[in-house]
Order: sequence, then C-alpha cells, then structure tokens
Amino acid sequence: MSNASAPIELGLPDRDTRLKLFESVITGTRNGVVITTPDGSVLYVNPAFTEITGYSRDHVVGKNMRMLQSGRQSQSFYEAMWLSLRSQDSWSGSVWNRRSDGEIYQEWLTINAIRNEEQETIAYVGIFSDISSIRSREHHLERLAYVDPLTELPNRLLFRDRLCQAIAFARKHHHGMALVIVDLDGVGAVNEQYGHQFGDRVLQSVSHRIHATLDECDAVGRLGGDEFGIILSGAVDRASTALAVEKIRGAIGMPHDESELPVSVTASIGIARFPDDSNQAIELIELAQLAMFAAKRDGGDRWRYYADMGTQSQT
Repeated sequence: MSNASAPIELGLPDRDTRLKLFESVITGTRNGVVITTPDGSVLYVNPAFTEITGYSRDHVVGKNMRMLQSGRQSQSFYEAMWLSLRSQDSWSGSVWNRRSDGEIYQEWLTINAIRNEEQETIAYVGIFSDISSIRSREHHLERLAYVDPLTELPNRLLFRDRLCQAIAFARKHHHGMALVIVDLDGVGAVNEQYGHQFGDRVLQSVSHRIHATLDECDAVGRLGGDEFGIILSGAVDRASTALAVEKIRGAIGMPHDESELPVSVTASIGIARFPDDSNQAIELIELAQLAMFAAKRDGGDRWRYYADMGTQSQT
C-alpha cells in the first residue's frame, strides 16, 4: 500500500521554462513593473506599466524615469529615496507621478536593487500600483461620514467639530458668539402636497439661502430632517446676533420657486450664546434647541433667545 502522506517530489523546471514562467508572471500582473539601469534609464516595462502610465514601451525604454515625475515631491524626497536604495537595497513609499496625458496620480512604489556576484548594483526593479482609486474611495467614504448628501453641508458630527473650533477661537480672543438652531415650519405639509422630491429641493434652496447670508467666519450645517445649525462667530453681542438672525429669517421666508407653484416656508429659531448661556458645544446645541422648541410652541415663524425663555419670544 502506498503511503499517502509521503512527500511528492517535483522536478525543478529547466532554465528556459523558469524564464518563461517568470515572464508570464511579470506580463500578467496588474502591478506596473519597470527595470532600470543604476542611473535610472529604463530597460524594460510590462503591459501594466503602459496601462497605468499611458506610456508605451517604445516611448520609455532608454529614457530616464524622471520623465514621470509630477513635481509634487521635493528634491530632498528623492535624495532620501536614493540614500535608502544605496544603503539598504530597497525603498517603499507613496509617490505622485504624471501620466502621459498630464494627469497626476498617486502610486505605491517598491524598488529593489539587483546585484551581481561581485555585489555591484546592475539594475533596479520597481513594482508599483495605482492607489488613486483607493484614495478616491477613502475621500468619498470620509465625505459620507461628515457631509449631508442632500445639501452638501456639514452634518451633525462635522458641525459639532466646527462649533468646538469656533468656541475655542472666541475664548482665545475674549469675545462672544452665537449658536442658532433653525427648524423649518410646515415642510411636512409641503411634502404631502407636492411630494418629497419637491420638499428636498426646498431644503436645498434653504441651505443655499442661509449660506448666502453668512459672513466668511460663520458656518452652517444640516443637523437632520428640517433642522439646521448656524455658527455666528461674528455675532459678538446680542445686537449683532439679532441683525444676523433677522437676515436669515427673511431669506428663508421668501417664496421658493422650485416648481410652477412657488411655496413659502417659515422657521422657528432658537439662539444660545457663548459664554453667557454655556461654554460647552453640546450644551449650547441643547439650549438653542430648547429655545427653538419654545419658538415653535408659540406658533413658529419667530426666534427666541434661550436666556429669554421666561419672556415673550421675538417675532
């Protein structure tokens, strides 16, 4: 009976067969492969090199790899790369290069030195992959995490971070600022009458109008549903806050010509101020929301300071 666990001996292919195998691997890989002389002149490129860079084999063979440089890396970057190659025979890192059509792309490049029996460097082999699409997907996922897809405004998470920065700036410069919470009145009725697609266009219109009223140092975000948050960094006192809020309220209340039947929406607005009401971002949001709810209970289309919760709201 044969022993099933006995090792199977495989004969090594001859030199010509090994070369064909290696060539098949190099030509078939989706990574770009380039072989250069010690001074960087191209000896060989595989098909993936052409696919990624746009340069044909005939165009690059005999030329120096410097032709792909994008200009984004400094001379010191390449000096450090060559120092690593000469001292360690290898280097890996992210490189910005330029395709034949001029497009700049990012690649992950690994370079290894090839030495002969006398330990002299006779060539360098570079293997690289185009990571632009990976970086693009990462950017897209990051955008989904921090940006509201409908209005393209900062979402609640990013808005809270912006608020923390605004508070830190106001604290450093010893002045006040205002946080405004805007909740649109009657958008549910608009959705029921005209459909959610029309309601979405109204929300987009509101976001554009709010943004257009703000100063460069201010910020707006969509906190969810029909609710927007506004940071008025330049509203150093109540008088400047009132002027800014009235401007916002007026912009929102203008008819929205999103179809043949323009509609108007109003807003319930709550205001909390730093440092008078709180010096913490989350608490400022909560207090401004309480003021907004109070304005909505009073009938909407008005604004209210959290500090004035015990008095009549502003109309």
